[in-house]
Parts: sequence; C-alpha cells; structure tokens
Amino acid sequence: MTIKVALDWVPNANHVGLFLAGLEMDVEFISPHSSSYGHTPQQLVRAGEADIGIGPSESVISSFIEHGQDGVVAIAALVVKDDSAIATLAKSGIDTMAKLDGKRYASYSARFEGRIVQSMIKHAGGSGVYQELSPEKLGVFDTLLDGSYDATWIFCHHEGVIAKRKGVDLNIFKLEDHGVSYGYPLVLFKSRTRTDNDEAIRSFIQRAQRCSEWAARHENRLEAAQRMISKIDVIFPDLEIDHEQLRESVFLAADTFCDARGRACHMEEGPWARFVDWLYSAGLMTTKMQSRGPPSATKTSLDGLRGGDAGEPLPRGAVRATDLFTDSFTLKC
Repeated sequence: MTIKVALDWVPNANHVGLFLAGLEMDVEFISPHSSSYGHTPQQLVRAGEADIGIGPSESVISSFIEHGQDGVVAIAALVVKDDSAIATLAKSGIDTMAKLDGKRYASYSARFEGRIVQSMIKHAGGSGVYQELSPEKLGVFDTLLDGSYDATWIFCHHEGVIAKRKGVDLNIFKLEDHGVSYGYPLVLFKSRTRTDNDEAIRSFIQRAQRCSEWAARHENRLEAAQRMISKIDVIFPDLEIDHEQLRESVFLAADTFCDARGRACHMEEGPWARFVDWLYSAGLMTTKMQSRGPPSATKTSLDGLRGGDAGEPLPRGAVRATDLFTDSFTLKC
C-alpha cells in the first residue's frame, strides 16, 4: 500500500527521517515544486490526494477552527525544537524587530503569521505597522537575499545555511526572545477520519521516528544526509539540490529532531497548550482567516487580519490542546 506524503517544501534537512524511512517502504513524496505550490499539504490531505501532510502547528490549529472534526490532526512532530526565526539582511541595518516598522515583510500568507510578526515587533518596542506582501511562495527567501523585501520567516538550519554559503550575513530574531510561546514548528498531520491506510501510516511514522533518532546521532549525520541525497536524486531528477548545503543543513537540523529524552517525533500536551494559550492571550484566536478574495463574514486580507478585521474572538476552550494532536501513531518509548 503506497503512502502519499505531501511535503511542505522542496526536500530539505527537516525531512531526513521521512526519506530514510521511505527507503524501506512504499512511499510517494509529493513536492510542492511540481505544482508551484498550487495546493497546500493540508488541502491535499483533506482532498484525499495525500495520506500525510507536513506543516507548522498553526496549520492544524487553523484547520480545527475552520473544519472542526473534518479537519486534520497532528500525529507526529517532525521538528521538536524550534530553530525558526524572522531574518533580515545584516547590511540592512534592521537589527531589532522594532525597526521592521514600515518595512516590507515577505509572507507565506498564513493565518497567524503576520500577526505573530506584528506581536514580535510590538514586543521589541515598535508600533507593529508594516507591509505584509506575498511573493511566489517557493521564492520567498530569494526575495530577502536580493533585497526586494526586508524580512521573512526562515529555518536557521535551512535558509540560514543557504545564506551562509552565499556569503550573506543575517540578523536573526527568535520567537521565544520576543514573547511568543511557539508550538511545534513542523508536524505531520492526517485526516481525523480513520482510513484503510492508518496501519501503514503508523508503521511509516514509527520507522521515521527511529530513522530520525538514528540520524540525530553525530556519527550518523553525514551518512543520513547522503542516503537522503541518493533518494532525492532518483525520485526528483528535475530538482537541482545543493548536496553540500543539504549535508551541512542535516548536520545542524539533527539537533532539533529529538526531545530531552532522545525521542524523535514525540509530542506532548504542554507545547500545544502553551501556544494555544499564547494565541488566545495575544488576541489571535479569531473567526476570520486569510483570503486573496474580497472580505466576507469569514474571510479577510492579510492587512485586514493585522488591522483588526479578524472577526470575533473565539471563546476560551473552543480550541484545546487535546483537540489538535494524537500520540497513537508514534512509539511511546
């Protein structure tokens, strides 16, 4: 039985455990570069075109707000330690989040993204008034490097390594340093409805769990990267992967794969609960979501979300941590 996995991005270091597990099972990886990100992983999973999707914890929260029990549920944490950040070019002089006031932010157009950035700016002493614009998704980081935009959200072990190899210095602003109790930065999710593939999915997740734990050991990191590279070159011959960059990224990303007990993919209620509580406290748990179309009772623009046209506040308890994830697919040890 083939398991279809919708990647959140072109294959990168965050995916190493999945690709290693895919060496031993019948797995089809769906990369967004094949459709220029025409559909999100969440959309592919809900449409039945993928069994598993990858995305930040915000994707699962947004899905629950919009679709309830018809949405997606997180089944594993692909990255358990947050290595994401807002980045600016060092030469720009934007060396604090407050200096993003009035600047151009390259957005991935996600429901909470712009308001999280706005909160970080305010935490640093700024007004939180800035431009949130949406370039072509897979080219977002390039727009920072070429100076078209002033800031964007990155993974330090991925885009940070790309910048380093290009000789570009970045200013890095971590979410935890700016008052954000962020959740799991990257999770695997599936439909809440039981499917015929559930047992195969469970077997794949548990194999990926063990592969991630193996790849996290220092002595295995370069071999893990090489195995992944070999797999990518076969299934995505149209992708030009920088092998040296991927090796360096895997070496750094491996520090984010496991929790303090050495467990990969394992999720606990605490990080979900703290992030949900922060979203409520920051006023981000609202009924409206982003749309490129005209505003309506349920949708608004990115500017609308940041500017107060975010709909009604959701009552406390409408979204609970336990609504968002299950630990029934991962190994418990």
